[in-house]
Amino acid sequence: MNKENKVEKENTINSVPVCDVLENNRGVRVLLDMPGVSADQLQVDVKDRILKVTGRTAEPWHNRQIFYHRDFELSEEIDCTGISAKIKNGVLELTLPKLASARVHKIPVTTE
Repeated sequence: MNKENKVEKENTINSVPVCDVLENNRGVRVLLDMPGVSADQLQVDVKDRILKVTGRTAEPWHNRQIFYHRDFELSEEIDCTGISAKIKNGVLELTLPKLASARVHKIPVTTE
């Protein structure tokens, strides 16, 4: 490791962002706390049903940069092609829609 990489590593804090997971009939919403991270410093991707979130603070905090990383294993119910992401006030919101076949369908009951 050269001196420049060593200094960069010493000035980086690795962090797993705290998250809330909310599920309803239509899908799953994941909220991740990532203060100081802007949209251009974020990467969200899915491969083999693994959702990866990485981000880096735009400005140093106490002369250190924070690197966030979190992975989620997605169930077969999630439509991986319909996932969306937005960040506002340091909170990344991921919307993971369920496949239509995985949603609860109400069946009306009639009388004779």
